[in-house]
Amino acid sequence: MGYRILSMDGGGSWALIEVRALIELYSEATTGHEVLADFDMVVGNSGGSEVLAGLVENLTLKDLLGNFESDAMRRSLFFPTPKWYFRLLNLLIGVGPLYSTEHKLMELQKHLPKTGGLTLAQAAKGLGRGAAQGTDIHLMIIGFDYDANRAAFFRSSPTSGPGWGEGDQATATLAESVHASTNAPVNYFDGPAVLPSGGRFWDGAITGCNNPVLAGVTEAIGRKQPAKEIVALSIGTGTVALRHQSAGRPKPHRAHESHDQPGRWRRCLAPAGVARHAGVHRHGQSPGRRHRPGPGRQDHQLQQALDRGRRAQPADPRGHQDADPGTWGRAVQAGRRHVAGPEEFLLEHSPSS
Repeated sequence: MGYRILSMDGGGSWALIEVRALIELYSEATTGHEVLADFDMVVGNSGGSEVLAGLVENLTLKDLLGNFESDAMRRSLFFPTPKWYFRLLNLLIGVGPLYSTEHKLMELQKHLPKTGGLTLAQAAKGLGRGAAQGTDIHLMIIGFDYDANRAAFFRSSPTSGPGWGEGDQATATLAESVHASTNAPVNYFDGPAVLPSGGRFWDGAITGCNNPVLAGVTEAIGRKQPAKEIVALSIGTGTVALRHQSAGRPKPHRAHESHDQPGRWRRCLAPAGVARHAGVHRHGQSPGRRHRPGPGRQDHQLQQALDRGRRAQPADPRGHQDADPGTWGRAVQAGRRHVAGPEEFLLEHSPSS
């Protein structure tokens, strides 16, 4: 049914939350290719692109989670910059990059021995829900083109449509694409990601696509998919913002808020359709005890999530959300013109422990 998108947010090492959400739907022993077999497109930004790469590398979800939990892995990617003046600047005023951009690419290539050196088209070969019919999964990773001052979409296949223009297939490798997408500026990496395939890039979050679900939906429409047939499983890494209220505008309905104890999940479920919760997220109640899917339950849970659109988030111990819509307002309004249906949010409750 429909056209299925898996969308994964940026969030650095907090991308482990996304892996835990996938483990919740599948199991620790499920391989990356088995997850990808349920989807037609996977889109990831920053930390989410690392999860995407781990799935393409065909790691088990247990091993992928272990990578994010590994202190050695984190230290290999966040390697101290050799540029002493940046370190001094950070020490004196608290602003300045601490980590080496160049070293990160070398480590990503080591951590992706089977697929890191492949182009996205090569890495996607034979994967996805339509692979048996000869249609490979569409991979898309978000970056920010430093020289063009605009978003850069690293695609595994070209995208075009009437009135949409042409979206080229990426020449960058999987490791290079992830390198571009994970290159956070200011206090993180010491220069733009310079790719051997060409171009200089910063983290895709700069584009406004830290949650890349709307980019994925737009991409699907550009690939001639009917908007009402698109469903998205959007997995996040942290708290998100409600839209600002305009003067005189009725206050939007908010689901009951309940902040879980550390390590617990809150879940929000939106109705079927094109991930219309992407810009206006609402907290749900604590699900209480989490269930691991047994035989027969896994497919039901995945289908339920895909049918409704799912958003998994960690608890916010502060008891509130910061509202900073940035440039999202206009993007959300534009995206919603392609989306039919009500803005209602359904909550899923699991039995308490």
